[in-house]
Amino acid sequence: VGSSARGGARGAGTLVAFEGPTATGTVARTGEAARCEVAGLGDGDRSATGIAAPVVFEGRTWGAIAAIASEPGRLRPGAEATLARFAELVGLAIARAATSERLRHLAATDHLTGLANQRAFTEHLEQAAARAERHGRPLSVVVLDLDHFKVVNDSLGHPAGDAVLAEVGERLRSVARQEELVARVGGEEFAWILPDADVEAAAAAAERARAAIAAEPFQGAGNLTASAGVCTLADAGGPGDLYRLADVALYWAKRTGRDRTHRYEAGGELVPPAEQERRLERAMALSAISSLARAIDLKDPSTHEHSARVAQLARELALASGWAPDAAQALYEAGLVHDVGKIGIPDAILLDTDRLAPAAREVMRTHATLGGQIVTDALGPEQTAWVRHHHERWDGSGYPDGLAGEAIPAGARLLGLADAWDAMTSARPYAAGRSAEDAVAELRRCAGSQFAPADVAVLEHLLAPRR
Repeated sequence: VGSSARGGARGAGTLVAFEGPTATGTVARTGEAARCEVAGLGDGDRSATGIAAPVVFEGRTWGAIAAIASEPGRLRPGAEATLARFAELVGLAIARAATSERLRHLAATDHLTGLANQRAFTEHLEQAAARAERHGRPLSVVVLDLDHFKVVNDSLGHPAGDAVLAEVGERLRSVARQEELVARVGGEEFAWILPDADVEAAAAAAERARAAIAAEPFQGAGNLTASAGVCTLADAGGPGDLYRLADVALYWAKRTGRDRTHRYEAGGELVPPAEQERRLERAMALSAISSLARAIDLKDPSTHEHSARVAQLARELALASGWAPDAAQALYEAGLVHDVGKIGIPDAILLDTDRLAPAAREVMRTHATLGGQIVTDALGPEQTAWVRHHHERWDGSGYPDGLAGEAIPAGARLLGLADAWDAMTSARPYAAGRSAEDAVAELRRCAGSQFAPADVAVLEHLLAPRR
């Protein structure tokens, strides 16, 4: 690390061979304090006395402290023991410095992926933005999110999901440059700071990252994709807005089909920032309600992923019925939360495997009304109506409002049909699921009473290739 000398002795810059007969070499070989006579280091051809003591860190010899006297008698007997006590203090100082550095690293690191965490990302972004503004250089942020990652956690368990996230971290690290920072900022969300990158370069980087994620299957989870949002500092008001607007762009990548990169462009094709913020808040509210709906599904093992299956089938029915993709996506969102009102139903009724008594049946029916009330702030008025009325019947005998025929919103009819199909074909602890043929036969029998005949025909056509 360093050396000094006085009185004409050679010291600074002297190389010491560890295998040679020197005190430092002896410490390196034995890990013990040592005293040696070193030829050629004293005045003229006289030998010098050298002592050395090990600096120990984490149980191993980290280095040594040595002293060499070019005159006989300058190092008294036992001086190496005194030096060893001083070396212990040096070891403690090194340990303290290393511990402090390790704690700083842990405070800034995501334990699962080894990437920077949210705190480190925020601090680094503020510093990078200040440098970019000071020097007039571009700066961009990419926000990435794994598509349908909850399916991995729900179907394979959280340990498998954690392994996927760790591998995603490695793949993102492999495509980032040394001066860039990649962080895990949420469950399956990652953010990437790119100095000197305009929106074009950042979008290209995002595509490289998505390609790295999709390139190889993940062990146990198969192939996964990611969506990305990109924003540059030139289109944002500061580091906070830069990250927020990149997240808005990510929302649009998700909203328009996933597995893609979307750029935020101020004054461009996206809606005004205030509207973006409103929609983002709505998306976050929908995510929270969806989590609540999944929790309800998990109460009963037989309904695991019921809401997700209903949402997917309802979207397919809407597309097969000629709906526009945006409208079908809106129905999918409503399907994810169509049963959220069951949060207000006592478990004694919700999990009852016997035929419900009339009083309990009336309590169960309140979930449709309650569900409509819960989703009002997260969904649009039309979607809210679909949730409220998905148990209405074509003949008017349904609930909560006894609507009949075309008075039932089309989305509610498709949700009700998808809900019935999933209920009939899913296995329950007290009954096996019906075969597709039996379920179709039941739907035909109920066409004109419970379901709209045209909707049943669409479902039959949709299921034909699968049967």
